[in-house]
Formats: sequence, C-alpha cells, structure tokens
Amino acid sequence: MREEDPQAIAAAVNGIIVMFGPALIVYVGMMMWPNMNPPVRPPGASPGINSVLLAFPLMSPFAAVAAWRTWVHAKKRRERGTSGLQGVAEGALFGFLVVAVPMAMIVSHSARAAESPAGAVRYVLAYAIIGLVVGLVSGVILWFSATLVLKLCAASSATETTVQ
Repeated sequence: MREEDPQAIAAAVNGIIVMFGPALIVYVGMMMWPNMNPPVRPPGASPGINSVLLAFPLMSPFAAVAAWRTWVHAKKRRERGTSGLQGVAEGALFGFLVVAVPMAMIVSHSARAAESPAGAVRYVLAYAIIGLVVGLVSGVILWFSATLVLKLCAASSATETTVQ
C-alpha cells in the first residue's frame, strides 16, 4: 500500500457519501411514504432515478469540497496526530455560508428588507442556522467515516507488515 493511499481512500469514501447520501435519503423516504407528492417520471422508471439524476449536478461541488478537505485533514491526522475535528467545524461553517450568502443576496433585493432590515437579517439567520446544523451533522458523519477508513487502513497495513 502506498503511503498516500489511506487519506485518498478516506477522501473518496466521503466524496461518495456526500454525492449519494442525499439521493439515498430521498429514495428511502419515497419508499417509506410512497403516496407523498410522487414526482413526475417516465412510466416504469425507478423512483430513485430522479433523486440520483438530480444528485450529480447539485451535489458534485459539495462532494469535491468534502473529498478535498477530508484528504487534507486525514493527511494532517496521519502526519501530526491531529483529531480531524476541525473538519466538523468547517462543515458547520460551510453549511451556514451555503444558505446565508445566497439568501442574503436575494433578501437584500426584496421590498421587505427595505421595510424592516432587522427582520430580513433574522429571516436569513434563521435559515442559515438550519444550514449550520445540517453542516455540523454532515461534518460529524464524514469525520466518523474518515476515522473508520483510516483505522481500517492502519489495521490492514499492520497485518500486511506482520505477514511479510
């Protein structure tokens, strides 16, 4: 096993989780509640087709960022012994900004923002905090998966070393 492989594997796993996790959640939800606002799709198409097809263009930038930051934190963890929990905080911040920035731009051009700027700020913050929580939960999930991959790779390389 090459030296850089464990962090590359962790990055790939987390990228896949970010890319397909939301589609999987939608698919499971559609299976559990089949009559709740069924989406329009071609006859005979799987219910998960729409969610998977939507996942690619929507989630690929997020998956790329998650894979890149996982690689960075996994490398630091292996070289310096850091915990990698900074990545969880980054996930929370990223979730906050992904919601706050576009909403602030949209709300700033509305008539309501001119009437009540404080109300507009509260409106944006309320939704941005939801983004923060989603980012935090996602960060914890990705931290656990990267930690698991690194531990499995370390155990695998330890067995390879004893076998040789």
